[in-house]
Amino acid sequence: FGSSQKWTGNQNLAQAEHRKASCCSQRRMAVGKNKRLTKGGKKGGKKKMGDPFLKKEWYDIKAPSMFSVRSCGKTLVSRTQGTKIATEELKGRVLE
Repeated sequence: FGSSQKWTGNQNLAQAEHRKASCCSQRRMAVGKNKRLTKGGKKGGKKKMGDPFLKKEWYDIKAPSMFSVRSCGKTLVSRTQGTKIATEELKGRVLE
């Protein structure tokens, strides 16, 4: 379109877009996203959720020697994995 034409309103804007698209019909872009279904599906996939309690260990809690009954109970701790050590996670816990 020429620079002398002035487009106002939604209807004129739609007409201008239509004319612009029809004059450049060879340069159309695809609309939407490529789902990449032709390349073999998902690479990573979802992780299967297991029972979180299968990754835990029971530890006995013992009171200091000044108490007559030393065994207080048991507590759950996540198992040692990599640099995360289970016994280190026990430290600093407060029991009532």
